[in-house]
Amino acid sequence: MRRHLGWAATLLLALGWSGSAAAQGGTITGRVTTTGGAAPLAGINVSVANARPAVTDADGRYVLRNLSAGTDTVRFRWIGYAPRELVVSLEEGERLTLNVELEPEPVQLSQVRISGASRQVERVVDAPAAVSVVAPERVREMAGVGQVPMLVADMPGVRVAQSGVNDFNVNARGFNTPTNRRLLVLVDGRDVSAPLLNNQDWADLSLTDPATRVEFVRGPGSALYGANAFSGVLAITTPAVRESRGTWVDLSGGEVSALRATASSSWITDDYRWGFRAGAGYSTTQTPDVARTNLGDLEREYAAAGIPAGAARMPAPGYELIPLQGQTKSGVLGLPGAASGTPDPLRTSFANARLDYYPANGAIVTAEGGWSRIENPVATLTAGRSQTLEATRPWGRLAWTSEGFSLMAYHTGRTGENVSLASGQRGDDITSTTHLEGQVNRRFAGARGRFVLGGSLRTVMVDTKGTLLSPADDGRSDRFYGAFGQVEYEPFARWKVIAAGRVDEGSLNETNFSPKLGVVYAPASDQAVRLTFSRGYLNPSVLERFIAFPAGPPLDFSLLEAGLRASPLGPALAGVPNGELFTVSSAVPLLALGNDQLRSSKVNGVELGYKGQFDRLFVTADVYYSRISDFASGLLPGANPRYAPWTAPAAVPGAAAAGLEGAVAAAVGPGLTRLADGSTALVLSSGNFGEAREYGAELGVGVQVDRALRWDANYTYYGFAINQAEFYAGDTLLPNTPRHAVNLSGAWTGAQGARVRLGWRWEDAHRWHAGVWQGFVPSSGSVDLNASLPAGERLTFSLSATDLLDQKRYHLYGGSIVGRRVIGGVSWRR
Repeated sequence: MRRHLGWAATLLLALGWSGSAAAQGGTITGRVTTTGGAAPLAGINVSVANARPAVTDADGRYVLRNLSAGTDTVRFRWIGYAPRELVVSLEEGERLTLNVELEPEPVQLSQVRISGASRQVERVVDAPAAVSVVAPERVREMAGVGQVPMLVADMPGVRVAQSGVNDFNVNARGFNTPTNRRLLVLVDGRDVSAPLLNNQDWADLSLTDPATRVEFVRGPGSALYGANAFSGVLAITTPAVRESRGTWVDLSGGEVSALRATASSSWITDDYRWGFRAGAGYSTTQTPDVARTNLGDLEREYAAAGIPAGAARMPAPGYELIPLQGQTKSGVLGLPGAASGTPDPLRTSFANARLDYYPANGAIVTAEGGWSRIENPVATLTAGRSQTLEATRPWGRLAWTSEGFSLMAYHTGRTGENVSLASGQRGDDITSTTHLEGQVNRRFAGARGRFVLGGSLRTVMVDTKGTLLSPADDGRSDRFYGAFGQVEYEPFARWKVIAAGRVDEGSLNETNFSPKLGVVYAPASDQAVRLTFSRGYLNPSVLERFIAFPAGPPLDFSLLEAGLRASPLGPALAGVPNGELFTVSSAVPLLALGNDQLRSSKVNGVELGYKGQFDRLFVTADVYYSRISDFASGLLPGANPRYAPWTAPAAVPGAAAAGLEGAVAAAVGPGLTRLADGSTALVLSSGNFGEAREYGAELGVGVQVDRALRWDANYTYYGFAINQAEFYAGDTLLPNTPRHAVNLSGAWTGAQGARVRLGWRWEDAHRWHAGVWQGFVPSSGSVDLNASLPAGERLTFSLSATDLLDQKRYHLYGGSIVGRRVIGGVSWRR
């Protein structure tokens, strides 16, 4: 792999320097402002044919260099402003000043261009998938909050289950779980999941640049993206340095002792060949997480959400062994007791830098890297809650991107220390992902067809120092390979057919082929109807395959042995030493052990969708039907056939052995087994089971009332069918998804940049079962408020409030109560 990356870096440098310097020519410079020159506009794209484009800086200024003599058209474009084109005549070596005013214009969503659905640029209305895009204004107003999932929480078909400040489980459609892994999250093409569980560390993912693009593609996406694009892809694209120039500082703070500071600055060389950006940030906040070390703690915690006494139950033994960091617990270790003291705050910090080179051929060569650190986040897992004491994540990325070809290599590491609150077991997490990927985009048959072809190579390293994985499987390195392609062709006017597919294989999983077929019909230029079939798959995580650690304190079977000796079976136990029927009957290990034979879960889905723009009205409608197979169960007793039911000791006569084994099974239930060394243990493991069907409808409407006011609304319906007889008897499968969800929002934008947005998110009550957590999630309705007010050309004051009415709800059973969070901030930009 290092050899591959070395070649990649050499190629990137060679390509970056291959563009020859353009001959010296004329120059156009100027300033872009709002109508009447009230305020400068940053980030405006300024372009001339056959010349390197420019982007306005924080003061609205731009420079176009090395322009050919003659008459040409200068174009000024950016989302949210009416484009302008001005014809100019330029003499050889002339320097021309051209100041321009742009008029605000409501965004026509049909004209928004995306790249996540097809791995190449297209209008959102033409995309062969259900896609939602976060408005640039929304990214800007949430940049100071530090909660990336809240950007997509009000999209149709998207479920954001929050627990604590930054513990989120984001999913499209159904079958959400703690540490959800069914959504692939990419930042500039870089998979940001943690390799041990393949889940997201949302606490250390921060968007500081307001020009960042966020696209959410719903539905199976493995045909282009491979493993874990099971229910969708969240594609986050940060801007090139030239697209977001200037310096800005954001300071914010508010409820639960929240404090956040971020800063970023960028520079462009005079010849527009080089751009550099650097940023850093720090945040600290208390969280709503509370200790559950005493009997009844969960019941008391959930009373704030209106859950009646006795309805909320903690998994056995009914309490957690250790409190949160910074707290102490009364009483004896291993027994229930009250926790006291203030938990340590959640702290995050990060730093990053990016260097861009812009050759004369229009490509972009990028070298970037960064580092993040998180302390004390609490996560709700299927086996109980866990707290990360500290985790650091360094990363680096090299990329060469042009209109028809891209090559990328990245490396992401993680070094963390975690503790299970349920068992007190500590675990090390030393992992890394090294990835090389390239793709080619081309058109054919004139403008009627286009295709994308690509491939990837990935190495994943996992080492828990013997704390979480079995010694034989720890310190491992696994490789994964993939090849993908998509072809689009227009056989007739207004009709487009799509065929895509990807093949993935690796050292840990079977070969997976993920196809996609579709047809798109455009009855008008801003409308499209699509019908697609697609497949997705989800690989078992390394932890699911090879976990090996105590799931709780040892179990005392002394009374069970005594009862058996006093029963009619007693004479058959005469040859077994007292206290040794279950090896050490007073301390039978309770173990969580992996299943290295787990298969990938698969989903096959059919979707019918519509997108249309009618003047000021934008409408989306999507219906789907999917079949999901080979679910991986949680850690359950008896789920893994590798661990056969417990057998009687050899000293028990054969005639009595079957009766003894039956009596033990009736008393203990499944899971009691003998390990490879013959010792007794109660094993929790996982297996593949059954099949389920899900179906639903996602409807959205956006109305641009006038230049200032916009209303958006969407409704999601979700249904499912499960044959529980196909599943393991000890497991109850639920989609953990509300049947109905509604989102409403209204936004007002003033001429001078002031903005107010009021939103309401509501979801239906539903049952929840994931691992050890089984219960009821009440309905919730959250009112959210965002407001921003510019104070001159440099300062902007902002306010962000989630759950403004402080309803207090938990969004997943076992998660923490989430209430109001009000954050005020000030931004300075130059």
